[in-house]
Amino acid sequence: MKLPYFYSKTVIISCFALITKLYAQRDDGIRIRFNGFGDVTAGATMGTPTNSLQAAQFSSFGEDPYPKGTHRGLGLQGLDLVNTVFINDNLTVQSEVNLQVPRGNTGGPELDVERLYMDYKVSDKLGFQGGLMFTPIGFVNRNWYSRAWLMNSVHMFRLVEEEAGYVPNHFIGGTSYGVFSLTDGLSLKYIVGLGNARGYSPVSNFYARNFSGYQVTGLLELIVQGPKDLRIGLSGYTNDVPTYRGLNNFGDAIIAGDSLRVNIQESGFNPYIHYYGKLFEFTGEYHMVHYGTPAGMQNNTFTHGLILELAVNTKVLDRRLAPYVRYDYIQTPANNGPYLGIRENGDGTLRKIYEPDLKTLMLGICYDLFSFNRIKIEYAYYFDGPYQPHGIVFQTAFGF
Repeated sequence: MKLPYFYSKTVIISCFALITKLYAQRDDGIRIRFNGFGDVTAGATMGTPTNSLQAAQFSSFGEDPYPKGTHRGLGLQGLDLVNTVFINDNLTVQSEVNLQVPRGNTGGPELDVERLYMDYKVSDKLGFQGGLMFTPIGFVNRNWYSRAWLMNSVHMFRLVEEEAGYVPNHFIGGTSYGVFSLTDGLSLKYIVGLGNARGYSPVSNFYARNFSGYQVTGLLELIVQGPKDLRIGLSGYTNDVPTYRGLNNFGDAIIAGDSLRVNIQESGFNPYIHYYGKLFEFTGEYHMVHYGTPAGMQNNTFTHGLILELAVNTKVLDRRLAPYVRYDYIQTPANNGPYLGIRENGDGTLRKIYEPDLKTLMLGICYDLFSFNRIKIEYAYYFDGPYQPHGIVFQTAFGF
């Protein structure tokens, strides 16, 4: 959830004041851990846009001046500050704020609240979380969202990017989770959640709502542990989301009146696999999203997305050096379907923007220069969309 700059400063000052207060209460057994991570990039793009028709559509109906993830010149993708308060052995409170620069624009920064939740762990087999958290779907959204320091590649995973809205990457509600040991080195993890559905724009978060709606999520993950880590998972969700008639084509705009609103069911299916071993690391993740279609609205309402990444683990000067290859694929429904491209203007009106498809191949090398610093150089080739076909970017990512 993005806040104006004045309120951003107020929230940050309040957070540090809270940290100071809690440190003063250490004799009550409260412990605090403060972490942060961010990155700096330098890049260039070259060539004529791959798809001239999509480039024209983006120029006319895109949300930003540049496609999200375009790297030109020096840039920042944000600074995340994570505060974890251990109240006792069972109860934890965690918050994360991101001083984020818009990824398809030249403005910023903005304050984006990524997580704000309480966690109560009864045992390894049962725990509860409540508040704002990453939606428990897939591997990438839960582990790598906005975390360049932990990622091999440079480009954000646009499939789970909040500013694109393809999937509900944040979740406001409650979850239950746990891990059951099946055999030695083999366990099964589960997460189930119930909370607010997405709003009338897929990129907006709501802490309080003036309309009904729910979201149900579920995840099962088989974990093989040892010298090698293998995770095979299946997750999914369903949302009762509001959308509006009269937003069928790019550029359409309406006043958001109740007479035009209609609820549809958005459902997602998401199998994935992640392997990390001595020789290589592999991640494969697929998303299929279906949007319900009330009478008179569009019928071609599926979004498909795929992430594939392979990194080879080697060492130079006793530090990890990993050449990698990654492929991203996103296919949206015709005219972005009944929900995907809806944006609010801030004056009670809604509009339909153009959210492009994506087919990208990335080749790069990442190197752990220090335990707190990972540097990367990456070449990207765009097969489709309103992008210049060639891009090269250097990144230095840090964490503490």
